Formats: sequence, C-alpha cells, structure tokens
Amino acid sequence: GVAGGGVEISAGTNVFLYGALATVMHGLQPLFLRGRWEVHAFLAALFTFSVLAAEFLLMNLRRGGFEFPSWLWWRMVAPAVFSAMVAPFVFTLFHVLATVLGVSVRQERVSPNAPAALGRW
Repeated sequence: GVAGGGVEISAGTNVFLYGALATVMHGLQPLFLRGRWEVHAFLAALFTFSVLAAEFLLMNLRRGGFEFPSWLWWRMVAPAVFSAMVAPFVFTLFHVLATVLGVSVRQERVSPNAPAALGRW
C-alpha cells in the first residue's frame, strides 16, 4: 500500500508472499493431477485471505500501530469468498481447454524405477 506518498510494502514482499504460497500449491500438484482440484480451490481462497491479512499486518507494523476497523474484515473475506466461488469455474475452464487442445491433465502411472523426468511428460 501507499500512504502519504510513501510505499508501505515493497514489491519484493508481495513477490515473496505469492512465491511461498505458490510453492505450497505446487507441492500439492499430484492431488490436482489425480483430479482433486477442490483442494486447490480451497487453498486459493485461504491463500487470498492470507496474503491480504499479511499485507495488513505488515502495513500496521510499519506504521507502528495496530488498528483493525470492522469493515476491514469484509475487505479481506470478500475476495477470499469470491475466489472460492470462481475457482471451480476456472478449473473447469482449464479442463475443457486441455481436452480441446488434447493435453492430458491426469497423472500417468510410471514405474518407480523410471527416471523422474519420465513421470512428468
């Protein structure tokens, strides 16, 4: 955020937050490949709230005080609820696009002795 002409949260902080949360989602990629996209839909909502809450916390730490007006909950919860409602449609769209383009989204069975690179392609 920007207050009084000064930047309160550096761009690197947001990049770090999104990178850390994306790493968690990427770690759960095998679930997505098995067709369990609802885990990622839930995490999209949870992580949306987490990023907004972390930004709020960092801005308050930088300002040196902690104010939490009641309307702020809605500014953090509403985008999280919206992402939870939109995520199934986005994942369905991705599945349809993959089908149309002939791309397999499902994880193939690979022998445990096969090189790791073979399991990804």
